[in-house]
Amino acid sequence: MLKSILIITILLSSTLLVIPISSTINAATPNLFPSSVSKSLSAKWWQWLFSIPPNTNPILDDNPCNVKQSGSFFYLVGTFGGSADRNCTIPQGKAIFFPIVNIVATLDKNDPAFDTIAEVKKAVADFINGATDLQASVDGVDINLNKLRAQSPPFKFKVGEENLLGAPAGTYTAVSDGYWVALHPLSVGEHTIHFSGKIGDFSVNVTYHITVK
Repeated sequence: MLKSILIITILLSSTLLVIPISSTINAATPNLFPSSVSKSLSAKWWQWLFSIPPNTNPILDDNPCNVKQSGSFFYLVGTFGGSADRNCTIPQGKAIFFPIVNIVATLDKNDPAFDTIAEVKKAVADFINGATDLQASVDGVDINLNKLRAQSPPFKFKVGEENLLGAPAGTYTAVSDGYWVALHPLSVGEHTIHFSGKIGDFSVNVTYHITVK
């Protein structure tokens, strides 16, 4: 049984959701998809993250960023707390999706605080309400995060015997909340993505050195 797993993280990644992308942009003017896109993308992001065993999972510093990347979006990952400075090569034409701070909680019929979807939604929302010092930038240009918060619909994810959660293999129902960035494709060349934030004693400060080619 998995009891009310709450995991905070700052991450970047790719998704199976197909969204038309007409052109690339210069990072001097970060061009974002609307926050409504993040509602469904955030669920796919967690499904992607949890599908990867620890020995190759990109959230662990020694692993590459391009594991199981597919679809229109490329997911980048941050940390489970603390700082990271990483290099990543992204194919030309790929949009980029990542959270600044986020949380996921699972439905648990044996825990009164998480035994209904309504309770799970409230728990993740209450937690993200405490987020402070949120920042994100592309090539030194700040991204306005005021309207980038999104809560996912309920979704299911599977984990194998070896997983990030240390949980029994199986399928779980969850809801996520957080601040997410869905960025249109960057121009060919070198770029820097930086993001940071705090929730209580948890903090993240992550820099990605991106090569688009």
